[in-house]
Amino acid sequence: MATTTWKRWVKRLGITAGIMFVLYVIGGFWGVPLILRYYALPSLNEKVAGHAEVEAFYSNPFTWELTVRGFKGYTPDGMEALSFAEFRINVQPTSAFSEEKAIKEIYLDQPFLNLVINEEGKINIISSLELLQAKAQAQISAVEREEKAFVIPQIHIGSLQVINAGMSTQIDSFGRPFVRVVKDLSFTMNDIHTNSSHDNPYDLHLETERGEKILVNGELRLDPLSSWGQVSVNQLDLKDFDVFVGNKVGFDLVDGVLDVAINYNFLPLADNPRMEVFQGDITLKNMQLVPRDQPDQPFERIDKMHIRGARLDLMNSEVGCDLFSIEGGFLKVVREKDGVLNLIRYITSEERQAEIAAETEREANAKANTRQIRLGVVSADMDLGIALTSAWQQIQELVELKWALSAGQVDLSGLSLTWRDDYLATPAELRWTEIALKAQNLTNGDKPFPYDLSLVMNDTGKLALNGSFTATPATTDFEVSAETIPLQVISPYITNILDVDLISGDLSATGKTAIALPDDKLPQLTAEINAQLANLQVDWTDRVGPLVAWQNLAMQAVSITTEPMALLAEQVTVTAPKLYAERLADGSIRIPIPTTKEAATPATEPTEPATTESSLPPIDYTEASLTLTELVVENGTVTILDNAVSPAMQFSSTDIQLRAGPLAYPNIEPANFDLALQLSDGPTGGVKLSGALDPLQPFEATELSVKTTNVTLTPFAAYAVPIIGRPPTSGKLTANLGYSITTGEIQGNNKMQIKDMRFGKRPADTKAPNLPLDLGVAILEDSKGVMNIDVPVSGNINSPDFSLANMISYALGNVIEKLVTAPFSALGSLLPGNEEVGNSIAFEPGMATLSPAATEVATGLVTILQDRPNLLLTLTPSINPDTDGTALINTKFQAMLQARMEAENDDDKDATEYLYNALPNKAETTPKASDLTLEQQQMAIKDTIQLTTQDFSELAQARADAVLTALTQGGLASVRAKVIEADGAPYAQDGAKIELGLSADIE
Repeated sequence: MATTTWKRWVKRLGITAGIMFVLYVIGGFWGVPLILRYYALPSLNEKVAGHAEVEAFYSNPFTWELTVRGFKGYTPDGMEALSFAEFRINVQPTSAFSEEKAIKEIYLDQPFLNLVINEEGKINIISSLELLQAKAQAQISAVEREEKAFVIPQIHIGSLQVINAGMSTQIDSFGRPFVRVVKDLSFTMNDIHTNSSHDNPYDLHLETERGEKILVNGELRLDPLSSWGQVSVNQLDLKDFDVFVGNKVGFDLVDGVLDVAINYNFLPLADNPRMEVFQGDITLKNMQLVPRDQPDQPFERIDKMHIRGARLDLMNSEVGCDLFSIEGGFLKVVREKDGVLNLIRYITSEERQAEIAAETEREANAKANTRQIRLGVVSADMDLGIALTSAWQQIQELVELKWALSAGQVDLSGLSLTWRDDYLATPAELRWTEIALKAQNLTNGDKPFPYDLSLVMNDTGKLALNGSFTATPATTDFEVSAETIPLQVISPYITNILDVDLISGDLSATGKTAIALPDDKLPQLTAEINAQLANLQVDWTDRVGPLVAWQNLAMQAVSITTEPMALLAEQVTVTAPKLYAERLADGSIRIPIPTTKEAATPATEPTEPATTESSLPPIDYTEASLTLTELVVENGTVTILDNAVSPAMQFSSTDIQLRAGPLAYPNIEPANFDLALQLSDGPTGGVKLSGALDPLQPFEATELSVKTTNVTLTPFAAYAVPIIGRPPTSGKLTANLGYSITTGEIQGNNKMQIKDMRFGKRPADTKAPNLPLDLGVAILEDSKGVMNIDVPVSGNINSPDFSLANMISYALGNVIEKLVTAPFSALGSLLPGNEEVGNSIAFEPGMATLSPAATEVATGLVTILQDRPNLLLTLTPSINPDTDGTALINTKFQAMLQARMEAENDDDKDATEYLYNALPNKAETTPKASDLTLEQQQMAIKDTIQLTTQDFSELAQARADAVLTALTQGGLASVRAKVIEADGAPYAQDGAKIELGLSADIE
């Protein structure tokens, strides 16, 4: 019975097991697929916005394997978003009874994701799963309310394979669409464990339709989440990726291919957390950026960039590489018309651009007394100091790197940089090409690293720097070699300050330099160099002519510092300089001075009061100092155009040779100088100047000696007429001039020798004094045609009435006045012993014979006149009516007495008595002769003698003849002396003499 019962239960159990097995098989093979198709799939479609379709479900209850084939998921608008050919999962059922759950295999074949992000930023797949998201978020919130810690379940997956995957990505939320299609994506992982003691290797690779390849392999740990491995990206086409920055930038990335191979460590939750990439190898080729509004004007290009040994440590903020190299590239930086750099404009908001433009405008319109010091020079409107300082500030704002940076080796070659400044009235463009930079152990820390930099500036200039650089604080020490750096490229900056154009100029230099770029101060510079500035030419902008030029300027042993501002040079030599000086019609000298520009008036009133203060910190600086041991000028030329005289005069000084020094500021000492030059282009002759003066205060203490040799005077007619009234028509000046100036008081002694001096006619409109120049020339000019003149001058330079012309006119006027008023005194100084020569020859009363003294005067006159061939002597006879009349009466009485005595052989008594008795018209009351003494008789006879004009004329003529005879006997030609009447009368009546006069006989 018991056996039967047992058998019956065994049979029942067998039948039940068979039924269960059959049900298990039927449910496993057919039931599960049916449930999935007719329950799970519709339920899923109810919970998503779109819908899903499946071609077939397969399950194997013996292997616990589920297969889904032909899956397609659609978004609400009917777009296919997700699909795969086959999904297979194989679980280990026995693992349900162990702590670690096991899945033998997860297999996904030909999955394809069609990812679309619309203009509003919504993702097609996410929008389809919003209901599931909400449910999942509710479950997460519930867990958080229960304060249960999330624990990663322990799972083991034997194999995870994704093969032949693809993806299409379209992103429309950045203003421009981004499209990428990925094919041949494969992902493989084997023996996966989610516990903390197992590293799970993985491998992923994919390729896009553009030929881009991405390979990722490594190990993945899920608890805690971490990974390490390698990433390789090949032929990544960059030109489409710039859409991700949208309209926030003003440029497009139009080309570029990127290759990347890196190792990575992602261990954010480890005891020693690490988030880093290392041993990276990055290559970028043919990258090009263009402005969005000017696509035909690229502003940056990189032909090839290679980074080897790249590393990035996010936890420690470190970035670096073993090698950073660029082969070929270009960057164009433009300061636009409002003063904002193009790089700033591309990446900053319009509000910030307006702030920068306003700051630049305030700087440009700042008054002279409020301008800041810029790069060691006082800034003026839109000068180079403001331009570079503004650019430096904007670049610092653009690039603010706070990470620790290091590079074992930097090798840049074939680079070009263009700086264009459209902010100026005439745009400036500086181009640096063939830029090559080599540096080792580069860092942005406080350790210096060596570097070599070379470049070509504007096609001709070559610059090489070799030294070291320290990033924090930014300092550099280097040796510099510059060759033919063209300076004309900075002419627009100079033109904005001065009315001149820098036409040419080549700078060359060698030396040592140190530069510091502190954060709160302007750059500081120290340098010791030898420099040359060749082929300089500066012209006036209005094209009236050149201003200054030279063949070469050489500076030896130059030391420069900017804090304090100081310049020290052993010698400065200027070779073949040319200076063009112009005196304007108002008498002022035309010199280049900063132009005055009024501040621009804004079109609308600002909403807030505009500040006039610069955003730069105030600069404390000491007065600049200058020391120059010697200044040398060789073969110089100065051309002078003087429009202040009529007609305008132009002449040149050539072959200028100058040595001067030492020159110092502010500790000023009088500098010695020697200057020699030749006059040309009109006047000719040589000039030498020497002495000592304070170049900044020449009227305080100056000693000046001027020597001229054979300087032709005819070309200076325009200067002569206003001073002396007549233009010189010939003459050469050799002079020895000496001037001493002390606190404005000038004392000068001008010893001049003028040869063959002649003057033309006096212009009718001149207001100069009417000086007897011909007479002066005749008096001073010797037989060789030479005049020797000593003209002392004095005056006060600080007097408002002082001018050089007035001083010379006054001095020459004194000389001429002395010659005119006392010519014989001047002539007497020419005789041996400086004998005094009067202006008359005296005679005894009634006499016409020369006394010994008079004869000596006549002899002296002969000597003088023979050495003054253009001087004529005039003789004006003169009598004294009283003394000469008495003498003539006495002479006539003696003649009457002598005739009676000779005729009658009487003695003087008898003869006198006879003559007395014979007096005509004797009155009866007249005393008899016997009643008078002999003297009384003679006096009575003389009282009756009458003198006529003829008597006086004969005496005067006799005297003139006596002087003429003495002169001619002394050797003077008779034509050199003549007798003239006095005021139309045959003689004068102011003394018994011959009045001497002088006149000129100058052709």
